[in-house]
Amino acid sequence: MKTKHKNAPYLAEQAQDGAELIILIGSKAWQAWNKGEGLEWSLLAQAIKTDPKQPPVIIGESQLSEINFLNLAENDRTSVRLCQFGKFSHSEALPAVVANLAKNTQVQQLTLCDSLGELQENGNLSDWLKRTREQKGDSVADILASLAQDEDVKREPYIEKRTENGQRGLFYITPKFDRTTGEFISEKVQFLSDIVEVVGVGYNAEESHLILKFTPENRKKAVIVAQPLATIGKREGWQQLKAKGLRVTNNGTLKGVLADYLQLSGNRQEWQVTDKTGWINGAYILPNGEIIGESSKPTIFIGGTSVKSGYCTAGTAESWREQIANYAKNNASMMLAVSVALAGPMLTLLKKEPFGVHLYGDSSVGKTTTAYLASSVFGHPKDTKLSWFSTALGVANEALAHNDGFLFLDEVGQASNAKEIEISAYTLFNGVGKIQGAKEGGNRKIKTTRYQTGKGFIY
Repeated sequence: MKTKHKNAPYLAEQAQDGAELIILIGSKAWQAWNKGEGLEWSLLAQAIKTDPKQPPVIIGESQLSEINFLNLAENDRTSVRLCQFGKFSHSEALPAVVANLAKNTQVQQLTLCDSLGELQENGNLSDWLKRTREQKGDSVADILASLAQDEDVKREPYIEKRTENGQRGLFYITPKFDRTTGEFISEKVQFLSDIVEVVGVGYNAEESHLILKFTPENRKKAVIVAQPLATIGKREGWQQLKAKGLRVTNNGTLKGVLADYLQLSGNRQEWQVTDKTGWINGAYILPNGEIIGESSKPTIFIGGTSVKSGYCTAGTAESWREQIANYAKNNASMMLAVSVALAGPMLTLLKKEPFGVHLYGDSSVGKTTTAYLASSVFGHPKDTKLSWFSTALGVANEALAHNDGFLFLDEVGQASNAKEIEISAYTLFNGVGKIQGAKEGGNRKIKTTRYQTGKGFIY
């Protein structure tokens, strides 16, 4: 590469002509490269799927101070990715880099990324590059002079997604400027949390929620949670989010900053928040929160069951017919049990009333085996079985989490007393929960549900 100064950026032969040029920029750029042996360079190359043996351009502090005298890329280069390592002035150095590329190259695609190659906020610089190229001036310095009056510099504290010391997250950035000249001096960077996005706002009958999306550490799959708006910024709210895998600062002041950010930023699309399973917005929700089908409205399940892990898939419909359902032939009890389980999701669609079945008989006549056969329609029989050894409220909550489905309650003899059985049975088949007062006054909304087919296999 041709240069106009002895302190030009390091550049060995790049990949084929026209390939994207990688430029490491910032106070730690040379350290990250480390003659090709740097761990940070290796991680970046792996992340963006480039050959780590192909050296990038390095723009460290000395090169940034003399950027006007350098040619950063070949004239015919069309795509450049700037990857930031350490600090550099976005208000001064970045315009100089853009001006340099605009004046000396034919680059059309220009991006500013973090140390793992991920696009920074407002990191697509292509339009800026195009506007700069249209500025009048015979040198980089001339272009910079013409741009100075329009420079958009963040002078107030702001929140930004970035990678600091190998940690990706949301950071609170406080820039510092010279009071006399207005020149950027430094910035204070404080960790807020892992990257968390507000993807919607949700409502149910009792409270409002923020729908948050984030990926816990060492997990590949993002989680989506409905966080009650009343808990945002409060101790219990942070505890709930941490329990789900979100890392959050322990600084109380910064927690307040993060709480305000969450309440005011992101997508404000309305979501359906429900604690009831079954048919919601045209889709079917299982007790583990899995949604089958396409919902007419974004929907999230916030209810729960103590047997959530039992709702899993094993085998195929064909193997189930051959190895399980086939043994129900000519067995009235087993045929009834399977029919009850299959009918659960159908009753709402057919607008039919729910019902339950009570199997009773002597010990070892096959009642549990029959119920296991029915339970296999929805998941693992032993892991979805529930016991009558529960409070009436516990049974009612489980019924809500099995709405439009199948609830298997085993061994009525394990119930604490006959009164609990009476209350539970009435709640199950009447479909109306207990009236409870609300601490803020009045009564809570009564939990109602179509306690569908097979809500009790009671022994």
